[in-house]
Amino acid sequence: VKHVLEKIDVEDPPTQRAIAKSLHVSQSTVSKIIKQSGFVLRKKRKVQKLTGANVEKRHRRSRRLYLQLINGRYQKFITTDESWFYLDGTNGKRKVCYIKKSDPNYDRMIIQQDSNRPKGFMVWGGISAKGKTSLRFVKSNTKINSDYYINKILKPFLLRDVPRLYPNKEKSRPIFHQDSAPSHVSKKTIAYLEKCKVKYVKPEEWMPKIPDVA
Repeated sequence: VKHVLEKIDVEDPPTQRAIAKSLHVSQSTVSKIIKQSGFVLRKKRKVQKLTGANVEKRHRRSRRLYLQLINGRYQKFITTDESWFYLDGTNGKRKVCYIKKSDPNYDRMIIQQDSNRPKGFMVWGGISAKGKTSLRFVKSNTKINSDYYINKILKPFLLRDVPRLYPNKEKSRPIFHQDSAPSHVSKKTIAYLEKCKVKYVKPEEWMPKIPDVA
């Protein structure tokens, strides 16, 4: 019993089959010991890796952004983002862990996502209460600077997507919602948005490391 508990009471436990093989017992015996000892198997959850500065900014900005979204105001927002599609290994991290019912260690259930990404391809898109934008694929090995973002993303977005989603521009002028990526908040990009008279969530209002805020 002691040896089984030593193997499961860790962040990345081996499978029951592996435990049974290493201890020369049956898998059913391992399963029985785990259940009788009060442990249950739980799937880990992926979360954003936060710094102290990220937490402080979230706390300071959340109320202001909330007030912009309540009472149906969210319907005027178009939220956009880029996403990587890639393949990588698990670095030895299992997607499940054991926790004790009587004294659960919830920290084990968290997988912090690193901001570093392996090679892959990027796709830009947006959603709103009125529908979704077209998807725009970023060419491989392309650096998304201000010029690329303006010419390949923002211009077709403003010329095609916005008029389609919000045809009555004067009565339902949309609010553009993006994150604080360098190409999004550069002086050149902000100047372009101002020139086009686009209403947008300003960089100092955006909460960092929170992709599900919308």
